[in-house]
Amino acid sequence: MPSAHVREQKSEKTHEYPRTRQVLHTASQALRHEHYDGRMVNPTKSQKVAANKRPRLSQAEAEVRMKNATAQLLLAHPPADVTVHMISAKAGVHHDYVARYFGSREELMIQTIETAVLGTILSADDNGKTDPVTALDANANLMAMVSARMRTMMYLLACGVDPERFRENQKMVHNFALSQFTKPNLTDRTKMNFTLMGTILIQGMAILGDVNSMTDLQKSDIREFITQLGLITEQIQTELKWDQPVPKKRK
Repeated sequence: MPSAHVREQKSEKTHEYPRTRQVLHTASQALRHEHYDGRMVNPTKSQKVAANKRPRLSQAEAEVRMKNATAQLLLAHPPADVTVHMISAKAGVHHDYVARYFGSREELMIQTIETAVLGTILSADDNGKTDPVTALDANANLMAMVSARMRTMMYLLACGVDPERFRENQKMVHNFALSQFTKPNLTDRTKMNFTLMGTILIQGMAILGDVNSMTDLQKSDIREFITQLGLITEQIQTELKWDQPVPKKRK
């Protein structure tokens, strides 16, 4: 039969085990709460990425952003310096979007300058000025965009883009200019020839005006001259026989 001393020790251990289990249980709960609170206060990497992730844009929204960004960059930089990363950063989209939605940086530039042409035409109509040159003179920003368009076009042609890629867009310019001729006795040949002269003069100034050290006054004089071409259309048509049938070439 165990002695009184041994029974006393067992009694103390019996009371000690519940206390130990209680302490461990309390500690375990505290650790679980600490882990849970830690997850709430200190989010995981995936949670941080989800929190910082930009809302997904539709293709139309992304394309508009990239075109606007490209237009602003082409106004401020030479076309060769405008990179995919510059465009995507300014537009607030991933750089993969350029290739995904446009195929290439060059195609994005082409579509951007096509939009600039449409903007020129719409601006002329909105201002009630059917004359595109007058519309350009009234809007310095528009004139700057036209100059940027021509620089970009020349750059892309030098990069090997087929001229055919720009022809449909250029037809919009021609058709708008052709609509300015209201004299009924002018032939289609005369109208087109004067349209080409005015278009090439404006394009030439945009590309080579600075090379030729043209002042703002000289550029303004040339644009004013273009607006006055309509005064001599009939005389030139008669002198150059543009109102007569084109003789057939002999084989």
